Amino acid sequence: MFTSFQRPDGREYTITVTLLAVALIFIPALASVSEPWSYSPALGASAILLTLAWIHWKRSRTLALSAIAAEQKAAK
Repeated sequence: MFTSFQRPDGREYTITVTLLAVALIFIPALASVSEPWSYSPALGASAILLTLAWIHWKRSRTLALSAIAAEQKAAK
């Protein structure tokens, strides 16, 4: 188990990568094979997922930085 000052093992970025893959690969691929009227909803869904990925990345990065700071503080 992790103590409160240890860094996580890197799995917190899996959600960010998944959101980016869906927003940048799967939704455009789906829009390219569907009817032209579906481009606008596909762009909207991609924008929403990109925003969620950015928010999750910022949150994960902040948590990782605070864990590093706590680890350094505990080492002193």
